[in-house]
Amino acid sequence: MMKSIITKELKKYQEKIEELSIKTEFITRKVKITAESFVGTLTSVNSEEILSDERLCRNMQEDYKIDIKRQALNKRLHETKSVEYLKKITESLLENSYKVTDKTIKGLLSPFKNTYIEDNSGISLQEDVKEEFRGSGGNASKAGMKIYLNYNYTQKSIADLKITEGVRSDSKFTDRIISILKKGDLVLRDLGFFKIDSLKNIEEKDAYYLSRYFLATNLYINDKKIDLLEFLESKKYLNVIDEEVQISTKKLSTRLIAIRVSDKIYNERVRKLKKAYQRRRKNPKKETLKLQRYVIFITNIPKDMIEANYIGTIYRIRWEIELCFKRWKSILKIDRLTGTNGNRTLCFIYAKLIAIILINNFKQYALTLAYQRNRELSTDKFFKWILDRDRFQRLLAKEFSVTQFLEMISNNITRLFKDKRLERLSSLDLILTSASFYYSDDGIYLGMLA
Repeated sequence: MMKSIITKELKKYQEKIEELSIKTEFITRKVKITAESFVGTLTSVNSEEILSDERLCRNMQEDYKIDIKRQALNKRLHETKSVEYLKKITESLLENSYKVTDKTIKGLLSPFKNTYIEDNSGISLQEDVKEEFRGSGGNASKAGMKIYLNYNYTQKSIADLKITEGVRSDSKFTDRIISILKKGDLVLRDLGFFKIDSLKNIEEKDAYYLSRYFLATNLYINDKKIDLLEFLESKKYLNVIDEEVQISTKKLSTRLIAIRVSDKIYNERVRKLKKAYQRRRKNPKKETLKLQRYVIFITNIPKDMIEANYIGTIYRIRWEIELCFKRWKSILKIDRLTGTNGNRTLCFIYAKLIAIILINNFKQYALTLAYQRNRELSTDKFFKWILDRDRFQRLLAKEFSVTQFLEMISNNITRLFKDKRLERLSSLDLILTSASFYYSDDGIYLGMLA
């Protein structure tokens, strides 16, 4: 069943390549280069190197029997219509990508229809494109871009992608998710996405949010403004504090949950904070240092739905999106963009995003095979396997059929499982077993929240 669905989806993708090439006027006359060869060659990612123009031309000749000069390919990469074409393919793939709800996700996430994780990741670019892609400046590059990712943890799929210039603040993306939210969905956010109006908008969709708390936000209890540190220290006999509060001058009613950390973890957090301030030649306030004793969340999840001691366990899965970006950069080299032309840069970034979405579709099939065997798939192993021996490139060049490729995944699935580590549970294990969240000196949760 699933094999036939994925085969049909890939066939639709191949048809869409040709259809969009005409709509965007990428192909307007009889030329050597074809839509299929252009997209296939650019998306033929290689985990070991950045492909030069010469190598791309050679791949096009070997895979598609099209002999094209480097100058001709470079001209294509500089054209605005090439960017628009690849962008349209990316958008089409996102709309129609294969999704399979992970029916094994029960436990703490059972009350939620979908669990979304949002974040941005920056990429430094050549200064020649700083007019098109302004960077953050300072110690960062003067030219850069950001990739916004909305990851559906329940479906293990990409819900949304957006490319912007690097100077754009994370808070500018906070309402992008609102249009896709349904009743009962959950959104996990870090401090970069902390915005009161956006949290209200999530609530108005009958959805839920779980966010880190921005310490400078005004705090009220029963409409009386209180000092956060004084409030927490008045309850320091508790390891987990759970209080109904209002935040900001807009008086958003929410749950504030503060989890007290051990001395060892507290000292480590203070050390990191001081180091961060030193880079800005500043010193943190005493109150700020004392607040490092707590990890603080806000959420509109009712107490009778999720108790406070499980909130940290749920938030821990936000690390999944960090792993996504790390995988894209370390394995797919999405941050290794050369060139001094804005359109060329966009062509390569969209091509890599197309490859990511396609690979993710095949990963969905591998996930299902793993679930059937009561095992977790190692996404890192899968990405490395699909790129090894140019498997992905050969698939796009139709060296073998989709059915044959899915059979290859089936035959190798046991090699792609996560290694069993008896001494350490994964984030998914903790969710499934409804594990309480706590801090100890040798606890495993520090890396997710510190």
